[in-house]
Amino acid sequence: MFRLKLSFVILFLSIEIDPIFEDVTLTKGQLNLKCDKAIAFGDEGRIHAIGHVEFKYKLISGIADEARYNLEEKKVILLGNPEVTHDGDYVIGSVIIVDLNDQRVITKGNAEVKITTDKFK
Repeated sequence: MFRLKLSFVILFLSIEIDPIFEDVTLTKGQLNLKCDKAIAFGDEGRIHAIGHVEFKYKLISGIADEARYNLEEKKVILLGNPEVTHDGDYVIGSVIIVDLNDQRVITKGNAEVKITTDKFK
């Protein structure tokens, strides 16, 4: 179950299209996701967040132009200038995948990574 806090909602009744939400704050457990617009694909269990995307989950936080959140797989895919911080580490990449189950950050394509060595001491 997740909650959406919306300042404006467009609901389509009796029409088979996916709901579009604007000025979205999504909260599911410890996951918080904010964006300008979101499209909910309820039958597929995923949400496509667009515009000024910000998310936070435990020690992981990130920003991007857009994100895709898969509720079943518990993965957030950040696209368009994604940046993620995780427990002092910092990642910029073409595509960044955050696996919420394992709290792992995976990059695809070019990436810039800054890792703190404090946890290895």
